[in-house]
Amino acid sequence: MLDQQHNVMLYGISSRGVELADRYRDLAAFDALPLAVAQELHHLASERQQRMDALRLEVIDEGGLPKAGNPDREFLESLADRLFSSVSGCRAAFDRLSQAEQLWHDDIAELSRESWPEPLAEILIDLSQHSLHCQQCLQKLADCCD
Repeated sequence: MLDQQHNVMLYGISSRGVELADRYRDLAAFDALPLAVAQELHHLASERQQRMDALRLEVIDEGGLPKAGNPDREFLESLADRLFSSVSGCRAAFDRLSQAEQLWHDDIAELSRESWPEPLAEILIDLSQHSLHCQQCLQKLADCCD
């Protein structure tokens, strides 16, 4: 069973992970992106969503309540991504996503210092590795927009 503190800690990871997947999808819909870049963003969003679903199910199994993303916050962040893209070019949106991804990764790393039941510990490791992979992909995709 998860105690209240651990459940609250997972809220932030869960909500930010879902929001980042939505921001990837929102950016992929931006007309100025090459098709291959948009497809890769959709792929990353799909991978993220699968991982967030696994986290959600495990949190429920451990007696906690997962938190969905905040659609209002995600909408505002996506709107800012598009605004920065149209003013400064696509690289600005990718830079914003990379920064958000890094913050999420830092939160996961901090959570990983806690003691977690084995399935959750494995999921947190997977999320950390996935976040690093996404950061690398975002950098490559940003280079395609120049």
